[in-house]
Amino acid sequence: MEPIRILALDGGGMRGIIPARFLQLLEIRLNEQRKAKGLGPKPLYSYFDIIAGTSTGGLISAALTMPSPTRPGLPKFSLQEIIDIYTKDGERIFPKPGLWRKVKGYVLGGETLYAPDGIEAVLREKMADVRLKQTLKPVLICSYDIYNNEPRFFKSREAHETEEENFTLFHACRSTSAGPTYFPPCNFKHGSRQFNCIDGGVYINNPSIGALAELIKHSRYYLGERRIEETLSNVHVLSVGTGRYTGQLSIRESERMSAVKWIQPLLDIMMYGVNQTTDYVQKQVLEEKTNYIRFNVVVDKKEYSAMDNAAPDALSYWDGLAKTEFTNKTAEIDTFMQASGMLTQV
Repeated sequence: MEPIRILALDGGGMRGIIPARFLQLLEIRLNEQRKAKGLGPKPLYSYFDIIAGTSTGGLISAALTMPSPTRPGLPKFSLQEIIDIYTKDGERIFPKPGLWRKVKGYVLGGETLYAPDGIEAVLREKMADVRLKQTLKPVLICSYDIYNNEPRFFKSREAHETEEENFTLFHACRSTSAGPTYFPPCNFKHGSRQFNCIDGGVYINNPSIGALAELIKHSRYYLGERRIEETLSNVHVLSVGTGRYTGQLSIRESERMSAVKWIQPLLDIMMYGVNQTTDYVQKQVLEEKTNYIRFNVVVDKKEYSAMDNAAPDALSYWDGLAKTEFTNKTAEIDTFMQASGMLTQV
């Protein structure tokens, strides 16, 4: 029975360079195995049946599956080009905010830390008018619609079923990356419907559980006549994080923090709590190591904990963490690749 593979990519701002580098190293390793068998290289997206992402992970999901305008069947961006977006365009997305903008954002409540101009310019340059229906593999990009007060999942499957769900990747990515306090919501109309979306990290920062639910609920679309009850043992989920900061709030700090000072720690707690809960649930549902694997790194330096740090030294630090962890987890990664049939796929 053919395996079903899900790739899920966490949110985490500029720390998205961690999953981007991990995926590049994974693609290299897979293609080395193919070369040894006399086979040509394959792009990473082609190994997965669903690719899900939240926030920066949503942007990577879109970039992985966006079709090349000149090379049929291949993605527009290589993984190195996705990494380059972080290193070359990061400071356009997260320019260092001045003191007055911080005061207006955190104290006066006048605006977010960053204007949307930078991220919108980058997204328009990279994605143009490509729509969900055009992705090379089904994607699921997560956001929350505060206008309609409901989760908003941008899905390729729904885009194929009706034009009403065939959103642009620009709107899907701008929505999933609209982190509260960082960027204003993505306010847009699609057909006759109004949306005002924020970062899906507020409730599903690790989107692997959303992707698994999508597969189970719509198994006929993904599996044809195969029943999900008979194939769950053949479902393989690769979940990739953006780093876990190990710093703690002391009891004294937490007792003395004002409402304003709680804003940023609260967002981080919500994100990490969701990640850990999702990881726990997946380990109960799927066999660990063979059917479910979680790749993440430990961020142990406070100066590199902020998700909006676009400085070259921060990117270099996170990039180094991803490379080291990939090397350390090579055996586990190989076990998952073998169990999921990635090494035998032609």
